Amino acid sequence: MSVETRLQFTQGLNQPIQVQAGTMAWIARHKKMLVEVFELGDEPTDWHWTIHEKLNTRSVPASHGLDRVPARESDAGLLTDKHVREIAAAHRLFLDAMWARFSRGSSDPLDGERETITVEQAAEFWPVLTLSVEVPFWRWTAEHYHNRMEHAFSVMLGIESQGEHFDEDPLTIRQANAVVRVFSRWMDTHDVRLEVPNGRDQLERIDTGAYDWCQFCGAIDEDDVRSEAADCERAAECPLRALFAADEFEEDDAPE
Repeated sequence: MSVETRLQFTQGLNQPIQVQAGTMAWIARHKKMLVEVFELGDEPTDWHWTIHEKLNTRSVPASHGLDRVPARESDAGLLTDKHVREIAAAHRLFLDAMWARFSRGSSDPLDGERETITVEQAAEFWPVLTLSVEVPFWRWTAEHYHNRMEHAFSVMLGIESQGEHFDEDPLTIRQANAVVRVFSRWMDTHDVRLEVPNGRDQLERIDTGAYDWCQFCGAIDEDDVRSEAADCERAAECPLRALFAADEFEEDDAPE
């Protein structure tokens, strides 16, 4: 698997560039937010370490599913899980937008109002474009786990996602699902049990009722439960049939 470095290891601009109007203002707002939230100092070379430390500092003992809140007065500057996830999402959106604006080719004309960013201006804000804000595993919610596994699932199928590529022959849906299932042993702390229902191509969660589990057939989409149960070759043992009234399938089972 490979990751597009995009702006992460770049140094700045080597010549002025025209971008969509409002880009500089967006960069300034985002930089101000990061500086305030992570209490970044005047030396950009320290920012990566400062952010890493802040993201990985707990304010109270870990308790999955609960946002941590300051437990003592000295914890007032620590971040809750919810806040970290919101910041990470905003930063990912920001970087994707900046990458699109700065990597625009000459064959992709710029519509609407525009502004020019000089080499000197870029040098002032460029460190912000190289920062990474990743949510630590112990801060994940069930929704965040689902989101990250969907991302990994897409990459394993050979679909570029967020700058990541598989760099090998794509896996089949069943193979990618099996990999997700392996990692769920350590990462599915919310017990959402991600599976791709038979005949489908997306991961679903059992805790939302999106699928039912059959010990013989595996994951069955919620819309297919009755039809799968009706056609089950193990009618007497089928656990899905227990979801319906005893006489539900008499007509289906009648000889033709």
